[in-house]
Amino acid sequence: MTIPEYLSGFAEFSHFIASDDVLSIYRRFETLSARNNLYLQAELQYLEFQLNQLDEEDALFIKTAAPGSGKNNVEEAARLWESFSAQVDAGIDRQVKRMVLIKRIRELMKEYEESLLRRSQILSLPKPNPQSLDAFTSFFYTKTPFLGPSYELLSSSGSLLSLKLDTEGPDRISTFIQRYFGYYLAVPDPTRPPSWQPLYYFPARRIARIVACLSIFISALLVVGAILTLYYIPSTEIGKRVAAIGAFTTSFAVAVVSLTNARRGEVFGVTAAYAAVLAVFLSVPSPS
Repeated sequence: MTIPEYLSGFAEFSHFIASDDVLSIYRRFETLSARNNLYLQAELQYLEFQLNQLDEEDALFIKTAAPGSGKNNVEEAARLWESFSAQVDAGIDRQVKRMVLIKRIRELMKEYEESLLRRSQILSLPKPNPQSLDAFTSFFYTKTPFLGPSYELLSSSGSLLSLKLDTEGPDRISTFIQRYFGYYLAVPDPTRPPSWQPLYYFPARRIARIVACLSIFISALLVVGAILTLYYIPSTEIGKRVAAIGAFTTSFAVAVVSLTNARRGEVFGVTAAYAAVLAVFLSVPSPS
């Protein structure tokens, strides 16, 4: 069954993005977002300035106005919401202005705070992992889905984000296998149009099995090999045993970094534990 081609442009590119979660890659618009927040902030500051001016005018009026000139009403409105609201309903100009200003501040404050919170969430979204970005970039420049300014989507790859939160990416050995032996593992995806070739699907389970087998073999080799090596080095030659421990510990650290996505602190922790186990064999006598 031949999959029909999609309409070039937004239609085809949207199908491509929807074909895999890791391809949900979009621009952050850092500068544009910052500018929008600055405009909202500036408008709020101006409204705050206007509200303060009204407060100063009322304070001056209360202080200088003669009895019977409405002084009591102004003072009451400043301290009692019901009086303030009633004067607004009565059409008192100074209070109507204040209410219009307050309602505008409410609307803009909500928009401003929501914008900041949304921006905070956007900043927490990760960058796309290199493999996903490579596939995204290759398709974009091969198919050229957009014209005009939209063609500059990838002009700054550092401003891109991924909606897929699990974007830590494969470990180094998985990346190595996919890059140099991917040709032998890749299979065409029958659900994609013919023009999308040579895009291939890399079975994650198959690569994971290979990496798991390598991990087991290397782990066993480093543990058993280290024990046998230390056991057969004469116990009188401490220097050689220390050198062997150093070599195996270094190899173990390299293996952990290559076979996993362990963080620096985790690498230090497991390497120290491995070295501590080998250190026990410093005092173990060699066979006669």
